[in-house]
Amino acid sequence: MTTTDKPPHTVKVDGEEFHMEHRYVTSLDILERAKDKAILADDPRNYLLKSLTTDDKLYTSLEEQVDLEEDNIFTALPNTSTPVG
Repeated sequence: MTTTDKPPHTVKVDGEEFHMEHRYVTSLDILERAKDKAILADDPRNYLLKSLTTDDKLYTSLEEQVDLEEDNIFTALPNTSTPVG
């Protein structure tokens, strides 16, 4: 590793640890990686991320940016919102 290389960022979702290459990612990026690691059983778009690091922040948008140096421990919650018709 050179001095310009940075180690991957450690993330935990529902107690399972994995790594992300970039510091800034979307909540969907994290959920998709959790699905790849068999942490989620369903489509990642059916979940929301709740931070266990930053005052129980709930990421309500899949495109919301997450700074993994500040927020890196989450629980995945089923997105039970229903569209308004």
